[in-house]
Amino acid sequence: MLFGRAFEQALSSYFQRDDPGAVLFREWAAHKDATLEYSNGTSWDRMPQQGVQLLERFAQDDHIHIREPKKNLQIKFTQSLPKGNDFVAYIDAIGRLDGSRCLLEWKTTSTLYPEEPKGLLMLDPQLICYSWVTAIADVAQIVFVRKRPDENQHLFTQMVQRRESCGLTGESGIGSP
Repeated sequence: MLFGRAFEQALSSYFQRDDPGAVLFREWAAHKDATLEYSNGTSWDRMPQQGVQLLERFAQDDHIHIREPKKNLQIKFTQSLPKGNDFVAYIDAIGRLDGSRCLLEWKTTSTLYPEEPKGLLMLDPQLICYSWVTAIADVAQIVFVRKRPDENQHLFTQMVQRRESCGLTGESGIGSP
């Protein structure tokens, strides 16, 4: 989780045309003394090296574009709920994946995410809620696999039917029981 946050800061700097490698090393250095457990073959020193490789591959692939990064990265959305409550979500990004406008969710992991069975991504409760609160049906998880820096995963789905099946409809986002 700590590495994921540091990596998100680096991604943000990439889109703002800053030095993402320097940002990653700076953000990760803040956790040098934290007691962390690492998976086999990974260490505190190895994590930012893997991150830089992932950032380089991401830049080479050039699949994702974000206009106005200061406005379209780490965006807070609030939706009113019944009884005076609010649903608050922080969306990683809104941008374009291979030319299609969508909500983007960054994930860092040590293994690939499953792509089967078909439609699996539509079951992700976080993406369902994010799609609902933003009213953006097209969503994508961009998965950065630390153990496979040559392979970033782009998982894409549309949430309209899934939101409706969960009762998340209408302007308020909450459907009638």
